[in-house]
Amino acid sequence: SWKITLISLMPRWYETSSGTVMIGNEDVKNWKINELRSLIGVVLQDTTLFSGSIEDNLKFGKEDATEEMMISSVKDAQAFEFINANNEGFNREVGQRGKNLSGGQKQRVSIARTLIKNHKILILDDSSSALDMATESKIQNSIKNRMKNSTVFLIAQRISAVKDSDKIIVLDNGEIVGYGNHADLIQTCPVYLEIAESQLTKEELAKWTK
Repeated sequence: SWKITLISLMPRWYETSSGTVMIGNEDVKNWKINELRSLIGVVLQDTTLFSGSIEDNLKFGKEDATEEMMISSVKDAQAFEFINANNEGFNREVGQRGKNLSGGQKQRVSIARTLIKNHKILILDDSSSALDMATESKIQNSIKNRMKNSTVFLIAQRISAVKDSDKIIVLDNGEIVGYGNHADLIQTCPVYLEIAESQLTKEELAKWTK
């Protein structure tokens, strides 16, 4: 799909056939692959966890992670509470592909695993789709505080997930149909307004449509 293509161009999982992807005013094709990918953390919608402990999965993101780093990342990913729901903590076993965890728990562990490395660029591909909006909001606030000096690309289908972003790109059938912040797009982008009308309450929408 278009969104997978879009996020795959930055770490060069795909190469561009036309046009240029720039990071730091430099064409990504001029970067060494390992250096480029060390800058970029990606959390996909379909999470992949491995059999082993929670700690094993977190250290897949950063082998030398300390307990303090792990605690910080799982707290920011809103995973601390369920991980510590019993005495096992970080020793809690994870089944192959996380089969013994709920969809929301898998997403939170996957987010924590990526946050632990503190990348300069973070790509979140609908990575909180299995979470309720309150938990999603808490994670986003934590990421904002944690990654003040980083760039975050957030791909989402919920207005609530993107409305506080500095810039929002609206894509429709693979084409850019809107670009700006939430207030701008409510006024100028019919596609964005239609989505907002279907997802926001009348009271929430009224703040932006007066």
